[in-house]
Amino acid sequence: MKKMFVLLLLTPMLAWADDWSVTPVLGIDAQFGGDTIETIVYTDNTEQDLLAGNGLVFVGGVLVDLPLDNTQLHTSLGFKYSTSAATNVDVNKIAWPLEVGLRYTLDNGLFAEAGAVKHLAASYTSSGAGFNRDDEYDTSIGLNLKAG
Repeated sequence: MKKMFVLLLLTPMLAWADDWSVTPVLGIDAQFGGDTIETIVYTDNTEQDLLAGNGLVFVGGVLVDLPLDNTQLHTSLGFKYSTSAATNVDVNKIAWPLEVGLRYTLDNGLFAEAGAVKHLAASYTSSGAGFNRDDEYDTSIGLNLKAG
């Protein structure tokens, strides 16, 4: 985990030191899945599972051109947020995903990327209708695959 964070911090410095090309990246991701943190029961008795991996992510990072043709190092840090549609419960889930990946880009602009992701400072809060939690939860390093 510490190695991923150090790599994220050092990537721009390494790139500028060797005059590699650095491209800033901003984006929005939607992520899905993971373990169930809580099951929310609505007033009409329908249920919603709040999953650890679900959320909308606002991302900022860099792409660094590597000496290999069409290959880039991608590092980013995001802000991930998820909530529930319940009117009788306030639920919020926040995390800071740190990503490091290797990207290969075709001449037509399409790319494939594989790397690792670790969610930092993952927290969950809920209040109302019998739900009163304010927890941080553990996350593990996961595989991250992207294409576009």
